Amino acid sequence: PLICPDCAGALQIAAERNDRARRLAIS
Repeated sequence: PLICPDCAGALQIAAERNDRARRLAIS
């Protein structure tokens, strides 16, 4: 499905934050 650029950007940022949080939690 197509996503508006703003929404896609927000999702990407959220994904990056989640990834960082996971790395910090694991380490």
